[in-house]
Amino acid sequence: MFPAHHLDLAVLCDAAYDTSRSDIWSVAENDVLAWERDNVVVLSCRGTEASKAIHKDFSLDGLRNTRDILKDLRFWPYKMPNDTWVHKGFGRAAEVWCEAYALKLVEVGKPIVLTGHSLGAAMAVQMAAILKNMGLAILEVVVFGEPAGFYFGSEKQYRFLNIPTTSYLHANDWIRFAPPFGSTSVERTPINPKKGISRKAHDINEYVGAMG
Repeated sequence: MFPAHHLDLAVLCDAAYDTSRSDIWSVAENDVLAWERDNVVVLSCRGTEASKAIHKDFSLDGLRNTRDILKDLRFWPYKMPNDTWVHKGFGRAAEVWCEAYALKLVEVGKPIVLTGHSLGAAMAVQMAAILKNMGLAILEVVVFGEPAGFYFGSEKQYRFLNIPTTSYLHANDWIRFAPPFGSTSVERTPINPKKGISRKAHDINEYVGAMG
């Protein structure tokens, strides 16, 4: 059994892919659904949108999707302000977003829950560390299909922050074999583990269905 609110967070991760929503806080194609409920702000980080990359769709959407893919490919080690070494595409995405919106979060004045899928999962854990080090209250991080974006044992420094974190892996999601073979924020929590490898299992809808 999974906590009921973790299913709610998976649903929000799915909703974050809806580009028509008015509650998406974006900067430089780093997109986060910001949803206020009760006394909490939930930040749901959007993953890679590869369906309209520019080689398939020469348009503004195609350019945006291509920028997502380039973030995934910037996999060389990058030193964050807290001295952790991370996947540069993920780390810089988190830094850029926090630079743009941290003050807004301070003004909202509510504790924060972070979630995300795929690229968004990697962003969420880096954002959690940045925002906590800025003095904001981080209640929990729950991510789905997180890439292994920490290098050289830096995941231990994330864990020293004592942020309650869950990183779900569904079935035989291919992401666990994705290069460049770093580490995830915490040990993955399996959902219906299976042998082999599947791209379909990585879809956020698959996570929602498995948890529902």
